[in-house]
Amino acid sequence: MGALSTVLTVVFVIICIVLVLLILLQSNRSGGMSLFGGGGANSAFGSNSGDILTKITGYLAALFLVLSFSLALVKTGVKDASTLDSQINKKQEKTVQLKSNDKKTTEKTKGSKSTKVDKKTNSTKK
Repeated sequence: MGALSTVLTVVFVIICIVLVLLILLQSNRSGGMSLFGGGGANSAFGSNSGDILTKITGYLAALFLVLSFSLALVKTGVKDASTLDSQINKKQEKTVQLKSNDKKTTEKTKGSKSTKVDKKTNSTKK
């Protein structure tokens, strides 16, 4: 899993950088500033470049989302839904055990003579 995680991370970083650059290349709807100074970018890439850049940006954004979820799954080590369910069940069982242990300890302290410390006066009471 280490090699897969490394490869996905490198591809993810490259896609992030390309996506930022593509977004900066696109001109604003009102013809505002872009990375290369407004209208110059349109003439450098052709008159129809806004449509192509928009499509490429959309595809890269979708790939960004897919890689984000893939990296999250690889990093957490979840292989399938049954593994996730079993991890949730184990945590719930531990929680139930902790709650039952807390009840047992409170019952033991109620039944036995316990020494209490008064916080205000720091004196002990039996």
